[in-house]
Amino acid sequence: MASLENHKPNDSLQSDDDDEDVIHVIDISNGSFPEQMPNRIESGDTIEFKTNQTDEYDIFQVYKDGVDYYRINNGFELYNIKNSTTKNNRRILLSLSLHRSKIELYFCIIPSSQSGVVLKLRKYSNENCEKNCIIVHKSEIKFSLSDNKESQKLILHKGDTIELDWTSKRGNGYRIEEKKYCPISGGLYKVEQTSEITTNRALSKGNFTKIFNEFGTSFLFRLTETNQIHDI
Repeated sequence: MASLENHKPNDSLQSDDDDEDVIHVIDISNGSFPEQMPNRIESGDTIEFKTNQTDEYDIFQVYKDGVDYYRINNGFELYNIKNSTTKNNRRILLSLSLHRSKIELYFCIIPSSQSGVVLKLRKYSNENCEKNCIIVHKSEIKFSLSDNKESQKLILHKGDTIELDWTSKRGNGYRIEEKKYCPISGGLYKVEQTSEITTNRALSKGNFTKIFNEFGTSFLFRLTETNQIHDI
């Protein structure tokens, strides 16, 4: 089952199980991002900033135009971060609907004591922005299925992609059929698939790919040649 959740910047963290959240910790004790960054950050992951300093820092999102940096209105922003700041007030959830394989997010980091002056500026210093870049990759969830029954539940964010491929060693044919849950009626209705996504024929080797751009709960049924549910 695949259900969709989407969050705007600075929304509180939401999860069926907080332990399942992917959290990347970035140390800003020196007033900028470290040279060694997490290997791969995906949409839907959480960034947690930490510092061992008692001095407070403000962090806000900027965009790069040539060699200049400008603030993004309604972008990610955190204020008064220090070593005693609670975790939730040091975190941002990167819930982004990406249409490209990856994007770059830039941040300006300044001492909170300077924010009154700095925030009035139209353009921000390269020194406070240039090194503070996060590369966010589009979240792509891939499964390779066999003849085993592998029902499971996933929590997705808007814009996430699911790719299923299967190979039957027994010569069994399968196809994927999507049905969405209707909260009003409590029932399921079939989602018509385009020819680019899947086929209506059961195949011993096949592929199903879909970008989930709508909210709600979907069930991806893997059906056999006789239209029996193999797994969900």
